Amino acid sequence: MAPKKKPIVENDLVLVYIQHQPAFFARIEKITPDVKKNWWQVTLLILQLPVQPTTWILDENQIREEDFTMGGIPVRLEKVVPPSLDEDTTSKIKDLKTATEKNKPELKASKTRQTQAAHTAPARILTMNSKKTDEKD
Repeated sequence: MAPKKKPIVENDLVLVYIQHQPAFFARIEKITPDVKKNWWQVTLLILQLPVQPTTWILDENQIREEDFTMGGIPVRLEKVVPPSLDEDTTSKIKDLKTATEKNKPELKASKTRQTQAAHTAPARILTMNSKKTDEKD
């Protein structure tokens, strides 16, 4: 017998499958015991527009990502685990931050020059009228 998966817990992000197809993401807001033994009231915040909470009554196995049906339609919750950053990626992010910090004074000076140039440039008057002003009616 395969070991049971860890149950989904509050604040987990889940992908909800309906008819074996990914349907929407949801965050588990609250899990409280139901009146029936080994059943739980699971409040999900459905992350689609409009964002809305809903409560499903699920048993132990359903909280452990096993398939179930609602009105004869196959449904499954699957916990979403964000990818972790490896050391190489973390190092690249730190290098990028350091380079950005070093270049900040240069960027500020460049913006100042652009602002000064904008204030000293001569103004141009544009018109939407194609009629020449020199012509007499």
